[in-house]
Amino acid sequence: MGNIEENISEIRKHFMELQNEKYTIRNGRLQEKEEYLKSLYVQMLSTVVQYENDVTEMQLLFLKRIVKGLCCELQTEDYMRKALDISMVEVKEFADAYQSEEGRYYFALNGMILSALGGRDDSNYEYLAELIQVLGIHTTELRYLSKVAESVLMQSSEIFDEAKKMMTEELGFLDVTDYIRNFYAGAVVDSKSAVVYSAPEKQVVHSLETGGMEFYQRKVVFANIEINVAGEWQFHGCEEVRFENCTINGKGGYLYLQGVGSFQMKECKVRDFTNAFAHLESVGKVLIVSSEFNECERKEKATGIVGGGVFCYKGEGESVVFDGNYVQNVYIENTNGYGAASGAFFGLKNDESNMCLKKIEVKNNIFVGGNCIAKNYNAHRVEKQLIYYKNVQKVSEENNTVKGGITTIIDAKGFKTLW
Repeated sequence: MGNIEENISEIRKHFMELQNEKYTIRNGRLQEKEEYLKSLYVQMLSTVVQYENDVTEMQLLFLKRIVKGLCCELQTEDYMRKALDISMVEVKEFADAYQSEEGRYYFALNGMILSALGGRDDSNYEYLAELIQVLGIHTTELRYLSKVAESVLMQSSEIFDEAKKMMTEELGFLDVTDYIRNFYAGAVVDSKSAVVYSAPEKQVVHSLETGGMEFYQRKVVFANIEINVAGEWQFHGCEEVRFENCTINGKGGYLYLQGVGSFQMKECKVRDFTNAFAHLESVGKVLIVSSEFNECERKEKATGIVGGGVFCYKGEGESVVFDGNYVQNVYIENTNGYGAASGAFFGLKNDESNMCLKKIEVKNNIFVGGNCIAKNYNAHRVEKQLIYYKNVQKVSEENNTVKGGITTIIDAKGFKTLW
């Protein structure tokens, strides 16, 4: 019986680790901080967990989700042990580091949830309140954060809707998606600085049927939803545009991103776009990972070369990376009898456009049935290929698979013409 109990215990521990991985609470800005400041952050949360309180299993699990999302060097238990000997110097350093930036709001939210998951001793709540006061969080801000904490603890969409009504413009940049993604469907954040749509499972939360929708917010995120794109869906000057685990259907429209700092896609499914999926103009960083693209195309009539059946690019940027994607039946076509076409998946939009990038990286992808269609390749020194570029400092291609259709992924010579 002893061996069975030990084996089951290990299995349960493994399942718990998988849950922590699945429900990690990510925070990009905190994750980017140096390890010492992240350590202080977790240690102070650990003091909240351990002060006048017998640590519960739920508290430990929630704290592990936070530590996982911060990508800390040590284990949660290590930070809890360090917290037992934390000094006033370290407490002051924590306050100085966080009292004037957004990390304090996440600290307050995490602290309230952790306290509520414990024995709910009055002394513990008083200690947390003192920490929040030191961080300089105002009453109106605290009212919103406490309502969000309540919605997380109760797993209630109705309570979170109440919290959204309390949000001030100063808190519009906060992203609480990972706290509520397993129960809430809709606009998690909708402010002048950020837009975040999410759902527990893929749902048609935001169906785009008009061409007049534009986003200018600093951060735009869509997660776990199904989107129907009709007309031109525009993103201008955003620092970050991100899609995670979304199904995106072409209904006669396409995405247009102009001056965007970072465009990211992960584990998405894109299908049935007839004028390319995304038109990219001077987008800084493009990262497309573990996504599927099916039945996408673009047609243009031009005397030169046209490119980009799924992603067409023009302007200046830093990098374009495609990693671990599945691409099937995509093509680019030039309907002009004197023109050529290349870049069935990604390419320079046309000869009238410019492209200037530091890096293109294509790795671990599977391409099935891609094609370039044109009547006059003799006048243009360009191959039929999946990736078509111009003026890129570094191009790399590795561990990709091509099944049918175009056999060339990237022409190492890049772009040349006879003129």
